Amino acid sequence: MRKRSVLFLSLALFLTTGSDHAVTVPPTHVGDMDPASQGFVVGDGLPIESSAVRGFRQFKFRGLQRYRVDMEQIPATWTMTLRGAIDSVSGYGLGVAVSTGKGKAVTLRWEGHHGVTDLATAVPVNTMQLHTYQIVFDGTNASLWIDGARVVPSMPIHSNTSIGADHLNGFWIGSFSSVDASFSAWDLWKFDEGERVVPRPTLQNTDGNPIVRQIGSRLELFVDDWLIENMSGGVDLKLHQAQPRDVVLRFDKPWEGRWSGYVNVFRDGDLYRMYYRAGLDERPRIYEPESVCYAESKDGIHWVKPELDFYSFEDTKKTNIVWRGAGAHTGLGPFKDTNPDCKPNERYKALASNGYAKPVWAYASPDGVRWHFIQNDPVITEYRGMAAAYDSHFCTRWDPAQELYVTYHRVWYRPFGPKMRSVAVRTSKDFVNWSPLQLLDFGDTTPEHIYTSGISAYPRAPHILLGFPRRFWPYRKRYDDENLLPGVSDTCFMSSRDGTRFDRRFMQSFLRPGRDRVAWLSRSNTVAPGMIQTALDEMSIYVSHGWADPSQHVKRYVIRTDGFVSANARYQVGELLTKPLVFMGSDLWLNYATSAAGFMRIEVQDIDGNALPGFSLTDSPEIFGDEIAEAARWTSTARLSDLAGKPVRLRFLMKDADLFSIRFGDTPRID
Repeated sequence: MRKRSVLFLSLALFLTTGSDHAVTVPPTHVGDMDPASQGFVVGDGLPIESSAVRGFRQFKFRGLQRYRVDMEQIPATWTMTLRGAIDSVSGYGLGVAVSTGKGKAVTLRWEGHHGVTDLATAVPVNTMQLHTYQIVFDGTNASLWIDGARVVPSMPIHSNTSIGADHLNGFWIGSFSSVDASFSAWDLWKFDEGERVVPRPTLQNTDGNPIVRQIGSRLELFVDDWLIENMSGGVDLKLHQAQPRDVVLRFDKPWEGRWSGYVNVFRDGDLYRMYYRAGLDERPRIYEPESVCYAESKDGIHWVKPELDFYSFEDTKKTNIVWRGAGAHTGLGPFKDTNPDCKPNERYKALASNGYAKPVWAYASPDGVRWHFIQNDPVITEYRGMAAAYDSHFCTRWDPAQELYVTYHRVWYRPFGPKMRSVAVRTSKDFVNWSPLQLLDFGDTTPEHIYTSGISAYPRAPHILLGFPRRFWPYRKRYDDENLLPGVSDTCFMSSRDGTRFDRRFMQSFLRPGRDRVAWLSRSNTVAPGMIQTALDEMSIYVSHGWADPSQHVKRYVIRTDGFVSANARYQVGELLTKPLVFMGSDLWLNYATSAAGFMRIEVQDIDGNALPGFSLTDSPEIFGDEIAEAARWTSTARLSDLAGKPVRLRFLMKDADLFSIRFGDTPRID
């Protein structure tokens, strides 16, 4: 092991007097270790602040400590609870390690500290905000719970041979940092016998009252738990998969070829627009000459390539090429600018680059087909630091809520060990001056190579962003072909409400490559930014398959309207309770599906959870069937409109059913 000093900020395990299940385990300070033999230094000292807080002990540390307790005092099953957040830290690899006995341990690593490479088995957590963290050990397996929700069913259990655990038998806990540990403030430690998980808390304002969701008549999808207070009886969020339909575009023109790709689509009134890079058939791949081509559709299903006279190719005078020159490599990725202050000749905009570590230019067009530079100089030239990789999609839009332009692009970063691909976001007020990049927050998920993001606002609920990241495994190669680069890909699903923190609770594939050979070729299965509603009950997404193969094409996939994720109830009856919400309108419209044996019943409650007269479960007939927009009904004469503007909760009783979305309003929304 390379010799280095590792400093330990202690997070002592002190026990409460307020729990019948508390176990009194006074910590024992562990002295200095020989840095020559172990590579670690453990400092001495005591906490500078310690006081009882609501039955817990509160500790703040400004020292270099580590503690352990005898395993004989620890029960076979236990729950370790921590509530708090880090005030400030410096250094790398900061985290907490807990011994499970017999030379084994589990480790949490604070996000943003990636410098120590021996933390590959650590679970990353964002500790800059106040949360309740619990490690539950059942004698064999350790799971991680955050705010009452199990987020990691099985934490990696590793040997006590690294990250401060060297040769320490017994139960121990400590925080560690490779250099310059400063100040870490954690509150409220508790150690309980058995599996005692703190229930998911109700979100509260600073005055102690629950946070009320203002949804008005807005469509709300159950892609996350933003609206959910509690699910029980087997109800949980379930990811659904899009299904393949038809090939809608082939790169078969002489100026296109098998290196084409980076498709982008959007609806523009009654017209649907598609843009993509055209790359000629040269090996191993080509950067110039490339161009941007255009296709359009009246229904999102049948696409045509118009014959335009902007750019010729060899003897062909009319092509569907709309741009040739700097930035063609990434296909422009245009969008229609809805900024009310947008100039008429810049109604359509785009960001693009010529490839990895090359400048980014800004483009504009008055009609979506005639493009020009907004300025002659690049608008982004940042290449260092967290290395920006401008060689794929730019997912760009105007965000009316922030009154900013927002773009997503690929970056390199180091979560641990080798660098990995991921996605960053930038914002701009004028489309010329862009903020420094900010790495997207994927929460407590295992780092994976994310090549493209496919992020765009969901058309029916534009306050929710949906992303379809292409997950890349760079060293796998399904077919042995010297013309092909290594790497296989599939497509995942994620969502966000603020554009920076993305919910990636669904780590499984949203789109698998399947049985088509070309889908297993390198850099295939790329979802185009943009979703289109092509029928009342159908959303279409567009996926590029077979990159670098002569048969490369764009295939349309469909999924139920709002049907990416559902609150799913198994055959036994379960419940979903919403957070308090305020709505507008006279009806509650449901997008749902049940089996022949399944059903839903709905109760409207006050903010304290009491059924409101006329809206109890006994007033709710069983709802069963399969509808995109059906109004909920109660047998009483009470009017839902009388509750508009008042905080209420919705309680769903469900059996063998899926609830995809809800919306309050006077009429159903079908487009």
